[in-house]
Amino acid sequence: EQEAFKKDIPHIQDILSIKELSNYIIIITGSYASGKSTKKSDLDLVVIDPDDKDPVTLNKLIENKTLIWQPSIHLYVFRQKDFTEMLVSEDESYGKEIFKNRIILKGASRYYELVREAMRRGMK
Repeated sequence: EQEAFKKDIPHIQDILSIKELSNYIIIITGSYASGKSTKKSDLDLVVIDPDDKDPVTLNKLIENKTLIWQPSIHLYVFRQKDFTEMLVSEDESYGKEIFKNRIILKGASRYYELVREAMRRGMK
């Protein structure tokens, strides 16, 4: 979270105040995470559900709450098991991209537990 404040990531407090996300892993990725954002950049927001619920419902809820935000939110919602599978996959995936370029806003210990699990399962 402190890293996000240092990089002047917009909407941090707004994102963290969405009460429905209190138990989720929340990550910023993309140009804001890499420090290469411009005025035209959107904010790539990744939410990982530790309970493996239906991501569509959560996606709609967050989109409704962030619809008028500027910069606009580019939202990715993953089930924990799907995110872990992306890390383990031999192919390049968005999960591996997140692993390489991210700022964790919430749930860092759970995020690293997922990474450790993926490494035990052969993540390269």
